[in-house]
Amino acid sequence: APRRLAEGGDWFIEPWEGEGALGTPFVLTAGSASLEELGRLLARIHATPVGWYDSWREKLCDRIPMLREAQLGSHIWWYTARPKLVPEDLTEEGLYSWVTEDFFAPMSAAAARVVTVHGDFHPGNMVRARQEV
Repeated sequence: APRRLAEGGDWFIEPWEGEGALGTPFVLTAGSASLEELGRLLARIHATPVGWYDSWREKLCDRIPMLREAQLGSHIWWYTARPKLVPEDLTEEGLYSWVTEDFFAPMSAAAARVVTVHGDFHPGNMVRARQEV
């Protein structure tokens, strides 16, 4: 494990031992990673059990009770991590429609699975640590 430079009750700082980002949000730097590596990384993320989010979902529902109406696989959960994308002047009726409608309903059983997602999976948010992406 890397040496800890500093730490506190719920935080720590370790030296960076990897390489830089694999690219920018829209461009994968040539030679930085293969599509197979990126696919394996995304598969590992999707394979992460979804239970880790339960307590966070509950906190969000406490803050915005209407979220209790949303399906577990709803598009709305992605937006809860990006409150700046939620219009401030959204009416209660508008919020209800946004939370309960199935705008992006999956078209297949595989797409309907509830999985852990990165939420912002792009080369600018990925680094290579040693030999692994």
